[in-house]
Amino acid sequence: MASYVADPASKTSDLIEKLASIATADVINEFEVARIQKEAGRLLKVDAAGAYTVLGCVAALKGDPATVRKHHGNALRLSSHVYVSYNYAVSLALLEMNEEALEIVMGALKQSPDDLELLGYAIRLSLQSGHIANANSLCSHWVHLVPDRPNELADSANELADAVERGVFREEAIRGVLGVLNSIQRTDNVRGAGSSLWRDPLDPASFLYERLIHASPARAAEMNEEFADRIAERSDLRESPGLRFVPMFMGTHTDAGDA
Repeated sequence: MASYVADPASKTSDLIEKLASIATADVINEFEVARIQKEAGRLLKVDAAGAYTVLGCVAALKGDPATVRKHHGNALRLSSHVYVSYNYAVSLALLEMNEEALEIVMGALKQSPDDLELLGYAIRLSLQSGHIANANSLCSHWVHLVPDRPNELADSANELADAVERGVFREEAIRGVLGVLNSIQRTDNVRGAGSSLWRDPLDPASFLYERLIHASPARAAEMNEEFADRIAERSDLRESPGLRFVPMFMGTHTDAGDA
């Protein structure tokens, strides 16, 4: 997943950078999160937009979507800076609310269409939420801006778009499958740690999507069983994408503990 980006104001920037480090750690440092929350409260009179951004990020780490929307919404009303929208999207994505996060980023891109950090995150969110055509279009814009530096997800976006065009599966079906995956992850309150897309070595027309999570392999296996049960109840998703797009959770912990 993407990390939070720094605010121009020095104190807010320091807090955002600390939250970015916490968000990618195997285990959330609750004491440090509480300390940052208190510091953000003291910042409200000095840099309200930055303070609300920090508080929104803190709410995301606590798994509280309503408070995420409240604080980040306040920040957006006070500032139109790109970092405000970007961090709002990261908070939503941390809660596996990728559709909503993508909407926020696409709105910001209308104001700053050439911002590469924002554009790159929009590509990632598009793929993570199954908006394949949008991801492919954004990759084309990336090539227009920096033709000598391809986006790392361009091949995946192009391959998936090609599969949709050839009728291998429907884009809406991919969104449906990823929606089930995200729902399980939100319900189980397990943070993501990144994702990878692979062509099936036994069937080049099929894709394997790995969702890395901050959990043990045993926990990931339990979530995969739940995912399989949920898909088994959906005849539409068994038909398309069927086994042409197969997601799975992959635990990143090497010990027996879960985060």
